[in-house]
Amino acid sequence: MPSTKNFNYNYKYQDFFIFLGLLLWIAIFNTYNLTSKIWLNYASCILALGFCLLPVLVFSFLKVRLKNILIRNRYIAHWCTCFFILLPLFTDVAFYLQIAKLDHTVFISTALAAITLELMLIANQYYQKKVQHIKWIKKIGLENAVLITIILLAATISVMAVSSLENPIYQRKGFRLVGFEFDAKMLLHNFGTFLAFFSQFLIM
Repeated sequence: MPSTKNFNYNYKYQDFFIFLGLLLWIAIFNTYNLTSKIWLNYASCILALGFCLLPVLVFSFLKVRLKNILIRNRYIAHWCTCFFILLPLFTDVAFYLQIAKLDHTVFISTALAAITLELMLIANQYYQKKVQHIKWIKKIGLENAVLITIILLAATISVMAVSSLENPIYQRKGFRLVGFEFDAKMLLHNFGTFLAFFSQFLIM
């Protein structure tokens, strides 16, 4: 019985924990190059980006309950309000509050990453309900599906990292940030760097 309750609890709040993990990883990525006051900067980064993602965190925490008590159209309206009205609003406010000394692009990238992650979660739920029953998809298996997802994520982040290499917006005060950029020319000229990034992200 306890294991069943724990499973139900984890399932109910799994999206919330995923977004919380996204927040922590972005904070780590933006502070790992620091040599002093690491924990203070890490904490301030979590607070700043946490405020930015506050609507998403609240919505994901209540998602299962909202699905149960709201009709489909009302749920979609709440979802759109969260991701297309409140998230951009909180992103701007978080930047102007200056809780942490982060560039505006960091907040924008965080918000875009949250939207991308939410769309991936929706796609995964659709797969669980509809697509996984198709015969040729069944042959892929869960392990291979997870592996394919990891490879695609690692490749996407690596492409964005290489595309952001020579952009001064993403290189400030010892930070090397990853922006939502795609530059085919940069990718071709720095293909070795792309492979290095890809292998690192794949291992992570």
